[in-house]
Parts: sequence; structure tokens; C-alpha cells
Amino acid sequence: MEQIRVLYIHGGTLARGGTESFMMNTLRTISRDIHIDFVVHGDEKGVYDDEVEALGSSLMHVPIKSKDPLGNKRMLTKIMREGNYDIVHAHLNAMNGPALKIAKACGIKVRISHSHASEHYTQNPLKTYLNNRAMKSIPKVATDLFSCSQKAGDFLYGTHPYTIWYNAVELDRFAFDRNKQEKLKAELNLSDKRVYGHIGRFNFQKNHPQLIKIFEAIHREDPKSHLVLVGTGEREMEIQQLIHSLALDDAITHLGSISNVHEILNLFDLFVLPSLFEGLPYVLVEAQANGLPIISSDNIDQETKINDNFIFIDPNDIERWVKTAQTLELKDRSIDVQRFIDRGFELKSATQKLEHYYKERVKGNTV
Repeated sequence: MEQIRVLYIHGGTLARGGTESFMMNTLRTISRDIHIDFVVHGDEKGVYDDEVEALGSSLMHVPIKSKDPLGNKRMLTKIMREGNYDIVHAHLNAMNGPALKIAKACGIKVRISHSHASEHYTQNPLKTYLNNRAMKSIPKVATDLFSCSQKAGDFLYGTHPYTIWYNAVELDRFAFDRNKQEKLKAELNLSDKRVYGHIGRFNFQKNHPQLIKIFEAIHREDPKSHLVLVGTGEREMEIQQLIHSLALDDAITHLGSISNVHEILNLFDLFVLPSLFEGLPYVLVEAQANGLPIISSDNIDQETKINDNFIFIDPNDIERWVKTAQTLELKDRSIDVQRFIDRGFELKSATQKLEHYYKERVKGNTV
């Protein structure tokens, strides 16, 4: 069989996030029987651009649809017509519809829509309206519907059937290392602290203001507690001002954007994620691969839970967050590897299944 050509379409640049992690992990792991190229939106360079090209893939920039709709359509059409692609795999959430409509017009037989979120990534009423219109077209132009979770699938596809592909990770890479924990804590002068960790973009979805309020209550009860924030985004300044207003400057460390998440997870004693909504957060799979105890928003899909030391709580119930944080056992960080494999969260086996799916669909078979 000839090499299968797949085009991944992403709605922004290749930043550090769950959708990007899915695409990059697939690219790194899949066999050379599958060739994957990337389309990203906007001119900015992403953190993974160099790696994509080093792995032999093409990375093509197209205009942002809202800023230049005609230019966006023209460039996508050109790329799809000239690229000889067997599959277009769209990672644009609601905007999968317009992209796959172009793919259908270009004669691409396998057109995959992938949902990575359980709500729209906007609070703008006009954008929400346009997203709602666009998502209705997806079942008409997609041949295959994927989702990272049930909530994300129900949100984007309603009653249409879809296949869940969990966000899988490389377990060995994320395994807990106590020596690294001691080293990292010493470097940050946190050796005597109970370290709470949060990794995520500073946007409304991640609910940072509530996270800071929760931690303020935790810190009031436990002065030895310390919060480490990882990530960047448009709400950074707002959150820094909130931290300062609550006199928590010495109790919270912000590391910014990092490339070594697998190492930084060792620093934490607990992981906290009070998000307003998620698809299926990659970072929670990574944190569980590290064996971390987790306190998570109950807005997140229950299927995210792999390990037993994982508690869902209403993000507005601060009292319960504090009580749980104080009593959650910081036990042995070993994990049940077979459970990850059986559930579809282990990268190698999950990628092999995706590769099989691609090959069968290109042959015209139902999977």
C-alpha cells in the first residue's frame, strides 16, 4: 500500500495545548506508512513548527478566516487540490464544517471532524452565533466524527454517532521521579512546602480567578501550601493583580510557558484544575501518568478519571476544595499501566489503533 497522506488543520498556531499535543504525539509516534502535513492559521511561528518540519512534514500558514475569509478559502482549496491528500483531519472544533466543505469540494474521500472542547472558546455573542451555525454543517460534510470525550462529542455533534479517541500519553516519559521532585523543590526553595500545581493557558476557560480564591482559602488553613502556575495567556496581568491584591505573592510561583511538563509534574504534590469546561484535558492524563493526586472541576467529563486518587468537585464549593486538599492522601505515585492501555490512554497502542483506522478508511472499509 502506498504511503497515506493526511492533512491536519488546526485553528491557530502550534502552541502548547491539548489539541496540539494530540497532533504532535501522533506525528511523533505513527509509522512512516502515514505522512502528516499541517495547516495552521495566522502568520505567527508556533512552538512546534521546527519539530514538525524536522520530522519531514510540511507546515503551511493560511489567513485567519474571520480576518480574510476569501483568502482563507482560496489557500485551503489550493493546498487540498495540490497536496494529493487521502484524508483531511480537522481540529477546528465548530469550524471543522467550513474546512471539510472545502475538502469535499476538492474530492478528498475521508474527511474527519475532531471535537476537542465541550463549549466554544469564546464569550463573544457574535462569534458564538457564527460557531453555532458552522457546527450544524459538520455532519453534512464529514465522513467520520471524532471526539476526545463524550461531553465534547455531544456538544459538537448532538445525536449524530461519533468515535471517541482519548488523549493518550507516553507513560514512561511521565513516570514520577522522587529524586527529581526533591531537586526541583530545592531549586525553588519549596522543600518544606505542600506544592499545588496548575498547568493551563491563562484564558476564561481555565477559571484562574476561582483557582486563586480556592488557593487563598487553602493557604489560610495551611501556610505551608504553595501554588505553582504554568502557562501564559491573555489573562496573565489580571491574575497577577489578583494575586497581589490577596497578598499571595510569596505563596504563588508562575513559571510561564515551559517545554518540560513531564519533568515539572514531579514538582507537585497535588494537581488542581477548576476549569469552567474542557474536552478531555491532556494535562489531567499527563498528571495521572505521573501518579499525582488530582482535584478537578466537576464540569469535566467523568471519563477523564483513570487513577483512584482523583476527586471531582464543584469549582464554586471552596469549602469542599479546602477540606479535600487537606485530607487527600499523598500516597505512592505508582500507576496501573494496564488500566491506561485498556482505557486507550497509552500513546503507542492508541496511535496503532488510529493508524489502522486511517488505513482501513482509505481502503473504503468501515471501522
